[in-house]
Amino acid sequence: MPLIHTISICQAINVRKLLSSAFLIILSVSISHSQLLLSGKIFQKNNNQPLAYANIGIFDHNVGTLSNPDGTFELSFPDRLRQDTLQVSALGFEKISLPINTITDKRNIVVRLKERPVRLDPVVVNARKEQDI
Repeated sequence: MPLIHTISICQAINVRKLLSSAFLIILSVSISHSQLLLSGKIFQKNNNQPLAYANIGIFDHNVGTLSNPDGTFELSFPDRLRQDTLQVSALGFEKISLPINTITDKRNIVVRLKERPVRLDPVVVNARKEQDI
């Protein structure tokens, strides 16, 4: 066999090894950084109206989002947090905690938040004339 053909065969084998190694590295990185996607809609429990700007997240890990004006949301997070708890809250509503591993339909989550009135202390505003110094 001529020397030129031997070099070409060796180069082809090296290229295949290199491509195989690159593929395995990319695959392992993508698996280790795989993401889960949760999506759904938040409603008010008493009247079934969509709830805008509710907080949805895994708060111990600083992962979260807000619901859109129509109550819909999408939340992407690392697969390693699948054993954690999803929390949904909004001002004037009770907070709900859902273990992520118990959510069966991760693409169509429906959450209904119950109203919880917030009692605020009264605020007194007085006007006074500004003094010259």
